[in-house]
Amino acid sequence: MRPFSVLLVMFGLGLAPAASTGQACTGLCLQQQTCPGNTTTSISGVVYAPNGTDPLPNVTVYIPNAPVAAFTPGVSCPVVGAPPLGSPLVGTESNVDGTFNITDVPVGASIPLVIVSGRWRRQMVIPATTACQNTALPPTFAVMPQNQNQGDIPKIAIATGSVDQVECVLRKVGINDSEFTDPSGSGRINFYLGSASSGSGIDSATPTQASLMENYSTLSQYDVLMLPCNGTPVGDVVSGPLGARELANFINFANAGGRVYSSHYSYAWMYQNPPFDGVVNWAGGVGTFLDGTATVDTSFTAGQTLATWLQDVGASTTPGQIPINTLKHDLNGVIPPTQSWLTLNTIGNPVMQFVFDTPIGAPVGQQCGRVLFNEYHVENGASNASRYFPTECSTGAMTAQEKLLE
Repeated sequence: MRPFSVLLVMFGLGLAPAASTGQACTGLCLQQQTCPGNTTTSISGVVYAPNGTDPLPNVTVYIPNAPVAAFTPGVSCPVVGAPPLGSPLVGTESNVDGTFNITDVPVGASIPLVIVSGRWRRQMVIPATTACQNTALPPTFAVMPQNQNQGDIPKIAIATGSVDQVECVLRKVGINDSEFTDPSGSGRINFYLGSASSGSGIDSATPTQASLMENYSTLSQYDVLMLPCNGTPVGDVVSGPLGARELANFINFANAGGRVYSSHYSYAWMYQNPPFDGVVNWAGGVGTFLDGTATVDTSFTAGQTLATWLQDVGASTTPGQIPINTLKHDLNGVIPPTQSWLTLNTIGNPVMQFVFDTPIGAPVGQQCGRVLFNEYHVENGASNASRYFPTECSTGAMTAQEKLLE
């Protein structure tokens, strides 16, 4: 029997068995067994989104050797190289099709298993493993949580927009309606009415975007901030001292490790807000593009993964190609190191989606925030503050654009 440690791979979040650390073998380590020849005790399975149908790549899967602590509430900057919580014994990372295989697993009954990506996390118990054989987990075993009773879901704030109902995508991803509440409720996804042209609320008490963005102590309670298009850039950020405070809070949230989704007119949060004004060549409100086909940038590993995954889940029929619609023109190219993820197949190949890490200019390894911007509406229905969630949401299969946001 050998004690194992695991390493968190920078940016990849992958786990791999490491050489013996010399530490005493305790807990589940005592249940690892040496097998004859090249055989091993292993488990295999597939990680799925909460909907149980879409496989997830790059998810960390491991067997903990200690209790798994709760996440510290609020926006945070994870320590690069720190292993996941719970003293992982052995683990791996899911492949692009969601599959995983962990070797040298403990033998016996009630073996714990954790799947985690960011602050999405679920803890499960494998009924039993058999020495020197593979245990194939049931298809519905490693599924990300649909609600808090099943596991951890990031705390998400949505400033609802009248023309891009991204909350409906989260619903199709499989999150239960009970998790969508006003901030005063217990759900992990909280609604605020966009300040310019607001989308749907939870009820008549849903607060405004201003109550979120003007108060950093409120904003910093969240892991993810979603700023879908409000239908107009006017009023998206209030003017005067309050507006300056909102813009500063936006920067501070991202710099502290927050994840931000934004689309179209939400460029108002960046194009005149240093240093985010320098991530791309902004050209706000230039016009629109005709619906068409976009190409995923596969010049980097994550882009290659995305291109393959989109085809695997039926969002693309040609590798790296995806149909997109409701296209806007608010920028003329990215400024490195901002990463373009998607370009439209037309003259000039305009950028349709980009991502940049924060704080801007910080050394690699010290950038823990991330901002994603879409030059298109993921949704394009009719949503307004007089309608309450989920009445604004369409039913049916996910579109290609919804899969892309997923």
